[in-house]
Amino acid sequence: MTPVPPRSPLPLSHVVLGILALATAPAIGLGLARFGYALVLPNMRENLDWTYAQAGWMNTVNALGYLAGALISSLVSRFLGMRRTTILGAVMVTAALAVSGLSGDFTLLSTARLVAGLGGALSFVAGGTLASQFSGHASNPARMLGLFYIGPSVGILLSGLAIPSILETLGAGSWRVAWLVMAAASGLLIAILILAGPQDQQRVGVIKQRHAPLIPMIPILVGYLFFGTGYIAYMTFMIAWVQQSGGGAAEQTAFWSAIAISAIISTSFWSSLVAQMTGGRGVGAMIGLTSIGAALPLVIPGYVGLLVSALLFGTSFFSVVSATTIFIRKYYPADAWASGIASMTVCFSLGQVIGPVAIGYMSDASGGLTMGLWISAAVLVLGALISSLQPAPGNRT
Repeated sequence: MTPVPPRSPLPLSHVVLGILALATAPAIGLGLARFGYALVLPNMRENLDWTYAQAGWMNTVNALGYLAGALISSLVSRFLGMRRTTILGAVMVTAALAVSGLSGDFTLLSTARLVAGLGGALSFVAGGTLASQFSGHASNPARMLGLFYIGPSVGILLSGLAIPSILETLGAGSWRVAWLVMAAASGLLIAILILAGPQDQQRVGVIKQRHAPLIPMIPILVGYLFFGTGYIAYMTFMIAWVQQSGGGAAEQTAFWSAIAISAIISTSFWSSLVAQMTGGRGVGAMIGLTSIGAALPLVIPGYVGLLVSALLFGTSFFSVVSATTIFIRKYYPADAWASGIASMTVCFSLGQVIGPVAIGYMSDASGGLTMGLWISAAVLVLGALISSLQPAPGNRT
């Protein structure tokens, strides 16, 4: 076993500030770039005359880029270091957001979404690994690590507060302005990352890493793939569902903000509980809660169902990602964390590749979003059950 490098004591405020600065990376790559797309999807689909399958493709190609980034993240981090890789990925995403507002060409938009996914994965894997290392300076690493995962929720909140009103005020074709606004917000977040983000915890070029063994992780990897397939359909099409249900800018903002705020409040809480669970039970529990949240709008009609769905979904779906990182940190040595997180991210990305375009095709075939959203909720249930079957991989060796 390779021991975790010894940590010099640091003030709690310093650790919190450093991890919150790292959280700007997933705020950009996930909260704004990936999930912000759901807010502009109805405007783009109407203005550009897209099918649901074409609209879903934009998040599928984003996931393809994310998959590529996850596959190369360990290699890039080994040469550039975790900090530089995190910043590089965030810059790539911001550039892609700006390009997304410049043209309605399907190929160019697809390319921008691909680059955003690539950069998002680089910044997420590197940032998450650095956060895992840096959280070791605190007495409760799991709670500190949970702070990193509020980043996507911050991005969701920022986009939810601004984008629906912009689209409603400016009308058809205003999706271009929305993308540019998100690019500007990303630029500000990058400044925070550069100024306050922690340095690498190990020297670049001499970081010894090993591969986390995959065979003992098969149940949780498969369950996480199913989670990626199911949750991304919800996060891609639910704003369109809200709009089809008669919800205007105010309702969309309330729904999106409820997801974000509940996630911000609950992530650290769930992280502490998950850290006490064995094997894949923590991951399975979080996916199970997510599946209930995804199904609620289909069971409880009207605004009440949507709001409760947003609250429950928000409390759990980012905690699933946090739970997988806690699993890797708990059962594998420090020099295998990057490999383990990357393996989980690859499976997550494969699910996200499948989800949006598959649910889009099903929605086109059935004449609406209902059937596709039911299927995505069922896939989440399967992911919860399979993840819960994951035993503890054994001693950290």
